[in-house]
Amino acid sequence: FLGTVSGKLYKVTNAENEPDAEEIGSTDFPVGNISCVAVGESEDVLLVTFSNYGVSSIWFTLDGGQTWEEKESNLPDMPVRWAIFHPSNNEQAMLATETGVWTTNSLFEQNTDWTPAMDGMANIRVDMLKIRDADKVVLAASHGRGLFTCDYEIDMWWTGQDELQFPDAQFTMYPNPTTDHLTIGADLETGQVVKLSVMDVNGKIVLTENISRSKGTFEKKLDLTNLKKGVYVVNIYLNGNVQSRKLVVQ
Repeated sequence: FLGTVSGKLYKVTNAENEPDAEEIGSTDFPVGNISCVAVGESEDVLLVTFSNYGVSSIWFTLDGGQTWEEKESNLPDMPVRWAIFHPSNNEQAMLATETGVWTTNSLFEQNTDWTPAMDGMANIRVDMLKIRDADKVVLAASHGRGLFTCDYEIDMWWTGQDELQFPDAQFTMYPNPTTDHLTIGADLETGQVVKLSVMDVNGKIVLTENISRSKGTFEKKLDLTNLKKGVYVVNIYLNGNVQSRKLVVQ
């Protein structure tokens, strides 16, 4: 993955033979410097950062760049220089910024919440982050103040809400937690194709389905008996928009 100083993002395949470069960024990306492309458990899960003032600095995709969401939310307007995912939970991310390290456990939610994580670290510029998979220790490289380390603990208990709002539709999702099935209900204002995917916390798609092409109210019951117990993410796609909610299978 390559990011440019003008905000272009490319995926290069077959690099060792006859390389093919495909632009996978969004037309909504700012004209700025892409400072980092963080890859989750799969290449469908990407977090892109920009190191400029006055632009939307955080962009996130769950489908390899087909659709992007702006995730700056409550993050202050400042350069972001690096990003990493938690190795065991793609909903968690950590940023190296102009004012230290910031983290979130709610990337899949519509309103992502960023919080500073600078206990023991001064309010200083951080240029790079590296994580050791064996014990989840993160090393932060600061600008002029040396190196800092911390334990990156997993947080998988924040489940969000069960009602999803779209510009031209409203969805419900229940029961959650569940054991063997999930019901998706919707009230569509226009006849559209509604696509659904269920993803595990490592970013692997475990279930996909087109659930409606009609206008009006409907419910779709999904069979989850083949899924192992654990935490999943339900993604609903409509008219180029995506909404995501955490699902617990017991």
